[in-house]
Amino acid sequence: MKPLVVGALAVVGLGMVTFLFTQNASPYVDAKTALSSRADNLHVVGKIVPGTLQESMGRAQFVLVDEAGTKMPVSYQGEPVSN
Repeated sequence: MKPLVVGALAVVGLGMVTFLFTQNASPYVDAKTALSSRADNLHVVGKIVPGTLQESMGRAQFVLVDEAGTKMPVSYQGEPVSN
């Protein structure tokens, strides 16, 4: 009986962790979607346009271009991103 209870608790716990992770995860979007969105916590897929990166006092500003060629200005202040 005890292994069944432990197993059930593990499944419920894993379900809760998965639910919380998906609720707090920020989606990856293209530049066009990001430009039309009101969200402030998005991951935008693209590359930095060469020659546009400026860094000063913990802030990075650059132009990002996605695979469709849509460009968007980006201003970021915060912890360095890992990717």
